[in-house]
Amino acid sequence: MSEHIIKITARFVHAESGDPLTGDGLKVRFLDRDALKDDLLGESPLSADGRAEVLTTTSSFRSGLMGSLGSALGESKPDVYCEVLEGESAIYRTCVAWNIDPEAVDPVTKRINRVIDLGTFKFRRGDGLNDGQTPGEQAMRAQF
Repeated sequence: MSEHIIKITARFVHAESGDPLTGDGLKVRFLDRDALKDDLLGESPLSADGRAEVLTTTSSFRSGLMGSLGSALGESKPDVYCEVLEGESAIYRTCVAWNIDPEAVDPVTKRINRVIDLGTFKFRRGDGLNDGQTPGEQAMRAQF
């Protein structure tokens, strides 16, 4: 797979009211879940409509599985999740969107769509954090 720039977006709304999540000091971190170490894909502030977006490259999600071995194996479909941060502390974590295909062809345009929209998430402070473990740590713990 050759190197490409990919845009990843997500929107966050308050679970109770449906109003966009906004606020000074809030930002969203986009990550690729891997078995040993999750890859940081980027961080973004929240817009007035609760949207966050990052530009990343396909090489950003090829290293986390086993370092250079993971890169050699060519992980081509990242498993993306987001964390809402207040300052540097995670206050919400989304579920993982598994095996996102950045090479998927749009059935209408017949072109590769390099924009991945994760959808809208209903924010409740603390949801998804599971004692502060990352999804990678949760998966490892579940195996033992």
